Amino acid sequence: MRRISWRETAWRVRSPGPLLRPYQAMGAALDALRCAVAPWRDDQPRCARLVVRLSYGQNIRTPLPPGGYAPYHRPHFGLSFAPLTPILTVIMESTGCGGEAMDWKQLLAYLTGTVDQALLLRNESWVTENRLLRHQITGRVRLTDGERKTRAEIGTKLGTQALKEVAHVVKPDTIFGWPKKLVAQQCDGAKQRQTLGRPKVDQALADLVVRLAQEHRSWGYDRLVGALANLGDTISDQTVGNILKRHGLPTAPERQTTTTWKECIRTHLDVLVATDFFTAEVWTLGGLVTYYVLFFIHLSSRKVHVAGVTPHPDARWMVQIARNVTMEEWGCLSSGQYLIHDRDGKYCPAFQQIIEAAGIKRVPLPPRSPNLNAYAERWVLSVKEECLSRLILFGEASLRHALQEYMEHYHHERNHQGKENVLLFPLSRVGERHTGPIHCRERLGGLLKYYECEAA
Repeated sequence: MRRISWRETAWRVRSPGPLLRPYQAMGAALDALRCAVAPWRDDQPRCARLVVRLSYGQNIRTPLPPGGYAPYHRPHFGLSFAPLTPILTVIMESTGCGGEAMDWKQLLAYLTGTVDQALLLRNESWVTENRLLRHQITGRVRLTDGERKTRAEIGTKLGTQALKEVAHVVKPDTIFGWPKKLVAQQCDGAKQRQTLGRPKVDQALADLVVRLAQEHRSWGYDRLVGALANLGDTISDQTVGNILKRHGLPTAPERQTTTTWKECIRTHLDVLVATDFFTAEVWTLGGLVTYYVLFFIHLSSRKVHVAGVTPHPDARWMVQIARNVTMEEWGCLSSGQYLIHDRDGKYCPAFQQIIEAAGIKRVPLPPRSPNLNAYAERWVLSVKEECLSRLILFGEASLRHALQEYMEHYHHERNHQGKENVLLFPLSRVGERHTGPIHCRERLGGLLKYYECEAA
């Protein structure tokens, strides 16, 4: 039988044959062969200690007994050494070994069994740990493209059968399909592909066209085109018409006849004044008395004027109030304004005549429609919730004092959400950053508070 040189044996062991490919222990077998051909000394024991260096850097020392070598079989390895017998069978002629023949099939079986056993235990530990961690995760696991690429590379090396045992996040078919999808995404040129026909109108420009049409109901297509040209946007009247049709806006003649109540109020806000009554319960010597408070509010500036407080709002008192509010110097009403009021009987004919004589047009509201006088009703809610409902009033003077303090707080110290959350008439400059200490100003015993920073 021809002896095989160790260089040829090493070349054959390193060759990627179909039987040797799944086993990474072939490198360990090569180390064993190199150790076996080392010169044996007479004083050395008849044993060989082989150092197996694994790919991950761990050394496994496998002592070989000096007697006969019994094959080390593990039924789940599935490794057959029959084709390797003519390759790995050599005769060791050495003084230490006595010239006996060593079957390298048994030696490789012993080595690969020891190495595979350690690898299997380690892999089994990893698989168990991954399974436990996967049970702790609820929902779907989201992977990035880089993670999919790495997982696909490892899965391709493992193969379908091995991947079915270790893949728990996704199925093997999904892992094998990831490379195809990544390549398809890289080669996708749909974003650079230009569509046929006229380019689409930018969404921001379309929103601007709709905004201009809603804010100017009398503007036609040509007027809108001119307004957009002033802003640096070139667009045709036909395109403007198409945009308005897509958003359900009619043409200019139809839009002019569909003015809403909100737009009407906003247009005439500077000349609108609303008035109303509200009541407050006051303790007097005669018991609990209901007082009536008459106020006027300018809708544009939200400035409130308390005209009077009385328990008996008769016609004579209302006439005097009408004279006071229409005075040229310090009255809150002036000629050319509109006065919104409900159909309360307290607004007697004498009161109405004085108001009309001053050049003020009255706008009586329909019956049972407090929502049409929303600004006045909202102020009544504010003054009651923030002030009057938290006080026990004793006498008319206490009521007047509470109203006066709240009026100062309302005009100069209270932010208004309807006016962009700012102060109506600030007494000092606000919005500047000061480094001085912050002080709290109190009214009505701390019921109304205002914070300001002391100037540096």
